[in-house]
Amino acid sequence: MLLIARASTPGRRRFPGLRSFVLALGIALLGPAIGLAQTEAPSPLSPKGMQLYPDTQQGVAGKPLEGKEFSETQQRLLFKVEFDKSVAGTAVDVAIVNIRSAGGLEQVIFASSDKIGADGRMPIELKLPGKWPVGYYAVRIGVKERLIGSLPYSIKASAPRNIPIKANGDIKIVRVSDDGKELLMVPTPKSSLKTLNFILDTTGANTSGATVTWTLKAMTTSAGNNIPVGSNTVEDWPLENTRLTFDVQLPRDWPTGKYRVETKIGSQVLAALVFDIEP
Repeated sequence: MLLIARASTPGRRRFPGLRSFVLALGIALLGPAIGLAQTEAPSPLSPKGMQLYPDTQQGVAGKPLEGKEFSETQQRLLFKVEFDKSVAGTAVDVAIVNIRSAGGLEQVIFASSDKIGADGRMPIELKLPGKWPVGYYAVRIGVKERLIGSLPYSIKASAPRNIPIKANGDIKIVRVSDDGKELLMVPTPKSSLKTLNFILDTTGANTSGATVTWTLKAMTTSAGNNIPVGSNTVEDWPLENTRLTFDVQLPRDWPTGKYRVETKIGSQVLAALVFDIEP
């Protein structure tokens, strides 16, 4: 059976529906559990490999592409995941994940469940009405909320694009709405807000990949002054009009006071925000 999805055009090239996809299908472990799953013994259900195909009338019956790369201009992506024939008919969960691309980081863009075919193969089709964001992706296979395989592939630019990257507005503090469908602005976070979520929209491009670094510092707070709180660096991140994100979590209430968060591309400071956390 052919799994088919037609993704809508992402707003600001960011794929929607991450939380609803994962929760609705009960495969939340396909992303976060990858580190744990890789330490376990291989499952007999583990996929043996995956082939990529050009968008032709033959589909997955045609000649596969060499390597694990699609062009950004191939709107209909065609895959064939191969399993051992002994597990034919087994139901599995499938998630296609944007690992690191111009569309963002670690986002599920398609998820479904189906049975492995009688020949031990599972065709997958995924379509976007425009160009795909350049970057790194994976097809992840799970059974009963357990990750059993992660098969990487990439989307390559037709030609490298290098346009100076600039902040498109200020760094914002946000939270996810209760229904998980939208981001809400948080003008002044309260100390009880356990997780701080930062976003920064950008313009420009570096489709060959850039280094993005976030840092958060407590400047003058009830817990002390000039204290590094958190940082994160992502290397080799293909960017193009990309929304950059950064999350920091405390197991307790935040010390009240003044903080500074900063974003860099390489060694260049792209944007900074000074804000207060109130009781």
